[in-house]
Amino acid sequence: MSIQHKFMSIIAGFILVITVLCLVLVASLRQQEIREELDQQIAQQSREVLTALQLTDSQLTARVQSSIKLLLHRIKQQGAVSSGSNT
Repeated sequence: MSIQHKFMSIIAGFILVITVLCLVLVASLRQQEIREELDQQIAQQSREVLTALQLTDSQLTARVQSSIKLLLHRIKQQGAVSSGSNT
């Protein structure tokens, strides 16, 4: 093996190592960007789900309160509760 061939092999090895290190760095940075995007999407979806659940809760609460008022109104209309006829 000539000196020139050994020198070219060493240069090619350094270029290969530098290329691999750059690829690892780029991959790591991209992974971090993806994680940040996912965290933002998760936070946004969590807020949307929470809003939907709060809306559902308020609607169901209103329906239950309305049903209770209707039940109390019907109880007042029918009068006192009795256990049936006394015959």
